[in-house]
Amino acid sequence: MNNKFDDDSFLRHAETLSDSEIIDNLDSLGVQVTKKAFRQWDRDHYSLSEFTQQLLKETGIREDTETYAKIKTYLGLLWGKWFPKSVIIEKLDRRVGSAYKLMRGKDYTDSADLFLESWKELLMLMKRLNIDSIDKFDHEITLGTEMVCNMVSDIEEVLLWAGRTDSKYYDERIAFCNEYVDRFSKESSLTTENMKRAATETYAIKGDLNEAEKLFQKHLRKDPEWGWGWIGWSDCHWLINKGISDLEKAEDILKKGLQVTNIRDRKDLLYRLEEIHIEAGEFDKAREVHNEIDREAGLPEDTPTLSDREAFVQRKADKIGRNSPCPCGSGKKYKYCCGGTL
Repeated sequence: MNNKFDDDSFLRHAETLSDSEIIDNLDSLGVQVTKKAFRQWDRDHYSLSEFTQQLLKETGIREDTETYAKIKTYLGLLWGKWFPKSVIIEKLDRRVGSAYKLMRGKDYTDSADLFLESWKELLMLMKRLNIDSIDKFDHEITLGTEMVCNMVSDIEEVLLWAGRTDSKYYDERIAFCNEYVDRFSKESSLTTENMKRAATETYAIKGDLNEAEKLFQKHLRKDPEWGWGWIGWSDCHWLINKGISDLEKAEDILKKGLQVTNIRDRKDLLYRLEEIHIEAGEFDKAREVHNEIDREAGLPEDTPTLSDREAFVQRKADKIGRNSPCPCGSGKKYKYCCGGTL
């Protein structure tokens, strides 16, 4: 494509044109379109790039030309105008990219709105393509911006941050997480557990500790070996809401979890118990817990006295970053794959 051609500038100009003006411009470029013909194309395609390639394959217009770029832009605009309920994957991908850009800029409410809109479109596209698995979608359709298996957890996290500005997003977080569990609980057990925990802890964040208690107890009756369920329940009593602080209750919950045979993520429960002891200023108890972690890992015990919070913070910082790629090579972030979320 000619390097002087500015796609974004051309798109901004094309967006000001009427339908008839766009049709006339396409005609001048050798492409005739009608709404009736477009209706059939809309039924057969979800990708603007694929559609443009097929439409122009007999014309000899090369993809690296300015003409091709203009035609593609015009077709995309007509598609969106004439069939606004249709999902175009490039448009969806741009929206997701914009949501991530807003998230990185810490504009969490606008990011949350874009993510939720993208999620609805994604579900519509999956239904149209008869795909009921996010894993299958990632392997067959993959958005260019992000793997959906990562994106769903980023949505949950953005809704949490947005809720600190507007509490309505807490309700959106609960609804989103529950919808994920209802639709996709059979694929990623870790993501499903994280979504259950996120939805349930949100009640405590909102100040409804009783509802959070009831839901965590319900989940743990069904799956008492769910280590992060015990952690989430414990966190409701001290970590996630500054107005709720009952370290004794939080400690008691973790100790009950540690008594469960075959408890999953036992080390993470111990790390959280160590953190509670440090929060309470009980550094001898914290060192005992840390030594238990080392013994179970076959490491020598921690001999220096744990005298202040900085020692714990440094150990925590040395762990794998929650947004780092998982070392197992899955392509997912560590927090959504082999590691739990903190």
